[in-house]
Amino acid sequence: MSRLAYLTLPGRWFTTLDVPFPLTRRVHVMAELRPLVRPGGVYVVRHGEGMGFATDEALRGSRLALYPLDPSLPTLWLEGERPEVVGLVRAWLTWE
Repeated sequence: MSRLAYLTLPGRWFTTLDVPFPLTRRVHVMAELRPLVRPGGVYVVRHGEGMGFATDEALRGSRLALYPLDPSLPTLWLEGERPEVVGLVRAWLTWE
């Protein structure tokens, strides 16, 4: 049985810059929380205590930068290591 989560952005999240949803407005994201892999997908990822979003393309690169949506958090620069994929983003909704 899959678990669905409804997440609200911005917040204490990290992200790659190529996610297909806007990062400057309020966004609700629905994710299926299990390690599903889909080419071209957007994933919920975990690195240490940090949670974020990353595209399939960004995860396949040799270097990965996860940028914070909360200005009090540092940028996570990952080289030679990858965050854990914990879910697959299924949908998102934005509004002004």
